[in-house]
Amino acid sequence: MFGLLGAVLYGAVVVINKLIKGLSGFQRTFIQLSLVAIILLPVVVRQASISFSQFDMKLWILLLIIGIVHTGIAYLLYFPSIKDVKGNTIAILTYLDPIVAILTSFIILKESLTPLQAIGGILILSAAYFGEK
Repeated sequence: MFGLLGAVLYGAVVVINKLIKGLSGFQRTFIQLSLVAIILLPVVVRQASISFSQFDMKLWILLLIIGIVHTGIAYLLYFPSIKDVKGNTIAILTYLDPIVAILTSFIILKESLTPLQAIGGILILSAAYFGEK
């Protein structure tokens, strides 16, 4: 469910990026993330049965860090740079994103790396390599 929803929301961000003209990268990123957050919040709250009354100060701070640093700043750098990068390079970087996330969690967080994940990573890296040729 969330994989499909994530893909739809990512597509919505890309479409919104094409429709918004004449704004700075910061303004475009703010609009995109705000619209996606508004769309996504009710789905996440309903699906995950989240109660905001259970959140303590530490969790709110961590959520702000994830939202501002790991999402906001990343998109702030990503979307304005799209105009300067070839389309196939952007596609390859998009494919590499999940591999970096899995490797980061494996190396830093000491999470397990399943054989299926390793095979998937190898296939993605192979496709990226041959796609650039």
